[in-house]
Amino acid sequence: MHSLYVKESFSYWTTHADDTTPADVLHLQEATRLYPYCQTLHLLTAKAVAMHQPDQMNQTLQVAAAHALSRSALRRLVQNEFDWAEHLLDQKSGLVWPSEYHQKESKPWQLPELPQLSTVYEDQISQLIAPEERPPIDDTAIRENTLQSELAQIAEQFKADPVPNWQGLERQRQMDIIDSYIENEARMGPIRANLKDANADPEDLTKSRNATASSQGVVSEGMAKIMVRQGRIERAIEIYEQLILKKPEKKAYFAEKIKELTTE
Repeated sequence: MHSLYVKESFSYWTTHADDTTPADVLHLQEATRLYPYCQTLHLLTAKAVAMHQPDQMNQTLQVAAAHALSRSALRRLVQNEFDWAEHLLDQKSGLVWPSEYHQKESKPWQLPELPQLSTVYEDQISQLIAPEERPPIDDTAIRENTLQSELAQIAEQFKADPVPNWQGLERQRQMDIIDSYIENEARMGPIRANLKDANADPEDLTKSRNATASSQGVVSEGMAKIMVRQGRIERAIEIYEQLILKKPEKKAYFAEKIKELTTE
């Protein structure tokens, strides 16, 4: 799996979920298998499948719904009704963070008083004994606020702004934390099938992942465009140069792309 491609594109997809290609569906599906507890990855995969592989949407949507904090938010994201991501980046002050949210105190539920009946028939006994169903608490707003906060934090961590030096150092620190988390998670061994395997050493997935990333470099025009959007011009030029060697019949086209980047 091109883990480097997903890692470098993840921050962009969190705010541009509709800007994926059919080839990205496979990358996202493999990423969800490696990190099955990452809710954002399941949401992005469901959105990509709905756009490019609608015939397989039902199965993917069921898996994403099982991991989503808000199924209503998932539905709106898949149906292109979820348009607040860009708005949040410009109006961060309007967000309600979990630490600032105070839920209203709810009154204790009490069993309603039953009427005094002079005669109780057998067909009415079950109705009197069965307690009244307590209406479910609508926590949609809490889940949506939590999801908004998580996506805003992720977008802020990966937001490229290299002009101030201190911001560059802070971004590098955040990337180091994420890399450390990925490495620690990769070292977690598979669940033991029985007690005999309890003392076996866990498989180090970092080696296999690094070997795959080094042997299969990500070279595609889509990757180059993402690098340009993130401001990584040198990386984009390097990818276009590799594409010239890989596809000589499109040499003139890729050379023109390099010229556009070098003259900006």
